[in-house]
Amino acid sequence: MSRLRDESGFTLTELLVAMGLTLVVLTATLTTLDSFVTANQRNLTANDLRETARIGVDRVAREVRNAAGPGLQTPPVERAGPYELVFDSVDPQGAGGGLNSARVRRIRICLDQSNPKTGRLWRQVETWVGPRPALAVANACPHNSYGSQGIVAEGVVNHAVQRNGANPAIFSYDTANLTQLTGIGVELLVDTNIDRVPRESTLNTSVRLRNRNRTPVASFTATPQAGGHVLLNAGGSSDPEGQTLKYSWTCDGLPCPSYVNAQVVDYQPATLGSHSFALTVEDTGGLKSTSPTQTVVVQ
Repeated sequence: MSRLRDESGFTLTELLVAMGLTLVVLTATLTTLDSFVTANQRNLTANDLRETARIGVDRVAREVRNAAGPGLQTPPVERAGPYELVFDSVDPQGAGGGLNSARVRRIRICLDQSNPKTGRLWRQVETWVGPRPALAVANACPHNSYGSQGIVAEGVVNHAVQRNGANPAIFSYDTANLTQLTGIGVELLVDTNIDRVPRESTLNTSVRLRNRNRTPVASFTATPQAGGHVLLNAGGSSDPEGQTLKYSWTCDGLPCPSYVNAQVVDYQPATLGSHSFALTVEDTGGLKSTSPTQTVVVQ
């Protein structure tokens, strides 16, 4: 006698429940995987931005450190703003010639702030063989007055974030006086998305201008002496780089040609009474400084 085959199994309800649970688990797994892939891609992008920015900042620091304008009577740094730096540099590969035999070039580092949430740091270069071109009032970054340009770093967010109620500057300076500027700080904030964590990365460096020629200081004493003489002593004058100075004296508002380049002068005016003196010093780079006028009574 044959036996009937056992047809017991899952009911339709059980199958639907199992399929639903499988779908939930699969969805959760795929969501987790997608989040991991997205986070990993964001980290890779952030690492690439940081590495590119680091290399760019190192290059900028190296060029700024060697800023110089041989033969020029102007400071090597022409413009110093929070998001823009313009300085002179010597191009070792430049052709030179004409009125620019020293191969001086103008380099501009600026931040493109057209996107309020992310920016690009640009490097622009201007060269010439004729007369030195005037510095353009370049509000746009990049600006078409420069012949060549390239991106230093992307994902720069200095203008998009705030610290202590202000947007952090990229460039900071030890003085606002371009003729005395010797130190420049660089702080670059880099991020892929300022609306998401983690927070932006910070790249810092500082630069001392290696070839900076600063203005000398003119200082002297005027001491009345017996017999109607005045002892003028420029020993208080100094040069920040220790260069040799030239001394030019002014007596009663007129040059004293017989005392040019004399540090100490024994001066005898033609008449007794009140007399005024001033001193101008000049370093080997051609930078000059004139002291305040001093008035003494000669008896």
